Amino acid sequence: MEIDKKNLMKLPIELVRIIADYHDYEKYCLPGHKCNFKSVIEDILIMSEIIKPTLIPSLVYVCWGKGWDNYEINLDILI
Repeated sequence: MEIDKKNLMKLPIELVRIIADYHDYEKYCLPGHKCNFKSVIEDILIMSEIIKPTLIPSLVYVCWGKGWDNYEINLDILI
């Protein structure tokens, strides 16, 4: 289905405001992101105290980021 640009100008302002409200990151996304990543941030802080002088970003990527999937795949190839 293709959107007719002429009809966009006829949308009620209330509907436009509701749609625009969903772009409010702090209202809709931030609370969930804070909850999801709180434990990750705590883990990184703990690991940075253990691994001195600095915790390298590549290690964080492998352990907490999408790098873990790549690590598992490569590990399966090696075994």
